[in-house]
Amino acid sequence: MDLAAVKVLLEAHERAFKSAMDIVTEQLKGRIQTTESTVNDLIKSLEFSQSELLEIKNQERFNQTLERAIAKFVNENHDDWDQHLDGILFSYRTEQHDSTKLTPFYVMFGCHAILPVDMDVNAAVLGRTRQLLRGQHRRSLNLLGDAAGVLPAGTPRSSVGVDGVLVMEAPGSAECSRSLRKRNRK
Repeated sequence: MDLAAVKVLLEAHERAFKSAMDIVTEQLKGRIQTTESTVNDLIKSLEFSQSELLEIKNQERFNQTLERAIAKFVNENHDDWDQHLDGILFSYRTEQHDSTKLTPFYVMFGCHAILPVDMDVNAAVLGRTRQLLRGQHRRSLNLLGDAAGVLPAGTPRSSVGVDGVLVMEAPGSAECSRSLRKRNRK
């Protein structure tokens, strides 16, 4: 085969390939534009309330904090981050937050976490633990009373019913207002 014949074959192949690519490209452009307009319409239809936007913002803030903490502990290959996750999350949950002046652990369980390092090794562990728990329970009740004034307006309040069950009260309810009036009289 001579050079001219090869050149003719290459040009024919290029024309055929180019026209096929043009067709596929045009089809993809149409699909991309359709998908993009559908997504934009969907985004416009979603209207978030202020509380939802605040929740999203707080979740993003937590994600940034978690990423930063993980980055401090992982190795050069970044393949052992999952081994550090439990410790990092426990550290986050037992750290006092500036906004509420409480730890997430306390908010969730109603008491502060007792770490092994906090316990007196020389004391009788059981007796010491009971004393610590009683003291923490008293402090927890005091902090709970203090936290009621820190919470933003509209936050549901909670109280312990006569049967010892925790009851959530809606903001503005008669029970919530009565308990706040009692607290303010003291």
